[in-house]
Amino acid sequence: MLGVTVEQVNNYAIQQLYSKQIIVLSLLLLLLFKFKLIIIFVEQAIQNNKLYILDHHDPLFPYLRKINATETKAYATRTILFLQDNGTLKPLAIELSRPHPQGDSFGPVSNVYLPASEGVEASIWLLAKAYVIVNDSCYHQLVSHWYEFC
Repeated sequence: MLGVTVEQVNNYAIQQLYSKQIIVLSLLLLLLFKFKLIIIFVEQAIQNNKLYILDHHDPLFPYLRKINATETKAYATRTILFLQDNGTLKPLAIELSRPHPQGDSFGPVSNVYLPASEGVEASIWLLAKAYVIVNDSCYHQLVSHWYEFC
């Protein structure tokens, strides 16, 4: 061999395994800490009336299978918004849902998207926001204007 004993190789392997476990443990603790901070943030935002949901999921979902059977594709949306100190609403998460391809008994197929500023994730985030805007506009037109004629 290269002048290295089996004991040295085993000790090195144990050290590597131990150091990787420390890293994993550190990452887990960091994740738990961030999760706790998120929970605190959400609780404070709710108590201070700064967390809102724009829910166009339930009113639109029954029509999606029919819409998506055409060339047009649509999603039902839910958006969590945070009221910032300057009075603007900042989207924190967007859920896009579509009917399950195997039928309604399987429930919706949903994905949640978070804000991103780089790469493919940024493009997907912009697309998710576009679906929210379309749903909000259509819902507004239906409720505010079409119902006036009924």
